Amino acid sequence: MKMRKQVVLLAIGLIVAGFVVVVMKPRLLSKPVQHLLFADWMVEEERRTGPAIGQLGGVPVSIPRDYAHFLEYDGDPGFMEQRKGARPERTFASSIRAFGFEVHYPDMRVPSSNTVEERRNSGIYTSMWLRVGVSSGQDYGSDGKNAPGVYVRGMKDGFKKYKYERTGVNEYGLETYVPINVDEAARQKGRGAADFADYNVYYHTDATGRVDTYIECHNDSHEAAPCKQKFNMFPEMAAHISVSYRRGLLKDWREIQSSVSKVILGFEANTKN
Repeated sequence: MKMRKQVVLLAIGLIVAGFVVVVMKPRLLSKPVQHLLFADWMVEEERRTGPAIGQLGGVPVSIPRDYAHFLEYDGDPGFMEQRKGARPERTFASSIRAFGFEVHYPDMRVPSSNTVEERRNSGIYTSMWLRVGVSSGQDYGSDGKNAPGVYVRGMKDGFKKYKYERTGVNEYGLETYVPINVDEAARQKGRGAADFADYNVYYHTDATGRVDTYIECHNDSHEAAPCKQKFNMFPEMAAHISVSYRRGLLKDWREIQSSVSKVILGFEANTKN
C-alpha cells in the first residue's frame, strides 16, 4: 500500500511538472513525456527548428519557432489524435488554425536559456510574462470579425453563471461590470472569489461603438489573480487573440494589446521576391 501511494504521488508530481513546462515551452519536455501528452504529429511539429510558414487570417506569414508553439493548420487532427497519412507540405497558402507563444512585457522577448534564472526569481505577484494564443482559419468562424463583441452580448444576455451590473467607474478606461449574485460566504472561503466563474468583466469600444477589447479578471484578492484579454486583429488579419497575465498588469491593457499586435503583424512574410 505504501509503495502504491508513492507511485501515485510520483505520477501526480510528474503531471504537475509537465504542465508547468508545457505552459512555458513544450519542446523542453523529455521525449517520453512529450509522447505521453501529445500525439506524434504534434511532437514532431514542436521539434522543428525552421520558421513556420503559412497563411494567417489572409496574410502570408513566417513565424519564428520560438513563437510557434502548439502550431495547428486547418485540417490537422487534435492534440491527442494521430495523423492519418503523411504531413502535408506547408506553403504560404497553408491556412494556420492556431498557435501560441509567451513573451515578456514590455520588451516582448521570448523565453530562452538566458531567462531561466530571471523566471525562477520572479514570483506570481511580480511576473511580467504574457501567454498569447492565436486562433484563425477554421477556428475563426464565419462571424469572427464581430468578436469580441459577442462576449459582451453573452454577458448582458445572461449567458454567464452570474448576473452582471455595470459599476459607476470605468477602470483604466474600460467599462466595468461585476457579478452581483455571488455567494459572499463562498468568497470569504475562496480568498476573494467564490469559484472559477467569479470574475469581473471589462471591455472597451472604439469610436464607432464596436467592442475592440474584452477582459475577464478573476476576483481573487491579490494582484496575481489571472486576467484574460481578448481582441480581434480584423481587418489587418482575420485572427482572434487572447492574452493571459496577472491582474497587476490590467492597467497596461492598451499597451499590451498594441505590443502583442505588433509582434503578430511582424510575422508577415514578403512573398513578392
